Amino acid sequence: MITIVLSLIQDIAIAAPILRRAAGRDVAILLAQRLALVPAARERLAALTADLSSVSVFESTAGGLHALNDRSGLVLFPAESRSPHHQPTHRLAAALPARFVSATLQHGYECIGFLHNRAHDRTPGDAGFAADIVCGWFAADRLVSVPPADRGKIMTTGSTLFLDDGPADWLDAVMAGAPAPDPVGRSDALLVCENLGSVRLAGAPKAAFLDALKAVARTRPVVVRPHPAGPFAKGELAVPPGVTLDARPIEAADLGQYRAAISPPSTVLFDLMRHDVPVALWRDPHGIIDDRLYGNLPRVGPPGEWLAFHERAADPAAIAGQRAFVRYLGFPADTRARFDALLALGEDL
Repeated sequence: MITIVLSLIQDIAIAAPILRRAAGRDVAILLAQRLALVPAARERLAALTADLSSVSVFESTAGGLHALNDRSGLVLFPAESRSPHHQPTHRLAAALPARFVSATLQHGYECIGFLHNRAHDRTPGDAGFAADIVCGWFAADRLVSVPPADRGKIMTTGSTLFLDDGPADWLDAVMAGAPAPDPVGRSDALLVCENLGSVRLAGAPKAAFLDALKAVARTRPVVVRPHPAGPFAKGELAVPPGVTLDARPIEAADLGQYRAAISPPSTVLFDLMRHDVPVALWRDPHGIIDDRLYGNLPRVGPPGEWLAFHERAADPAAIAGQRAFVRYLGFPADTRARFDALLALGEDL
């Protein structure tokens, strides 16, 4: 038996490839009440699982344990740490009976308890896990932010991004050093991704990013992909003139159609690189945002640099550099086999 516990809207994108990979196994979903109340979450789950009777809702640790009364095996947490944002899953992981083995997943590149930027390091007490297994994207020596008490739990699985056949084949080609195919039929629109709700963009960086976005949108078409838990997605922030908002779930979005993409440091850059879309990181003018974990990927600052990057994005060297960065990070090429071994625990137990 496999149970996947979802607490945040972004958890669904992490769980979706696992649900597809685990087809045919006994899989149930345990849904935190705060997420069950979000209409978009219910719609996405309905699209991902044909049997909604396998979805249970819990509002407390006791309720979660009650929902697991008739189950055993593997419990997967797409987000679980000591962070206040992960408390429902952290408390449940700590309370699981011995008939379960639990695993928490690295749900992003820069991720609490796995790999930190300076904003994460300002709250070091957030790091640490209650789960039995800590599933990382990379080998343990690259996961420098895993607390010493949890380092013995590390299992290098790779990212769920590479579980489906298309992304897995792409990773195989990248690790083998194959060149990218020629882009065909891409839109001339500039894709901009945002994570304005992130603590690292609070204050001056957020204002600077919005000013640059508005300036660029006055000169050319811009499509913005909002963070699923951010102010654009929630309707808390008005979309600037000249900007089209694409708030579709990432599994439904055609990311490969864009000529170029710009984002503050974010895991979405890997979703775009997997499609061989040229990417650049936005760097704030105040130097507040920590982007040191992104190697030699291009950086842009003021609006003129956004436009210049878009114009030169067709340069094949840009894609070659991105692929070299992915190889340097050391994603395991056998990610699917590693997750299969993890999922098999649900039956072995």
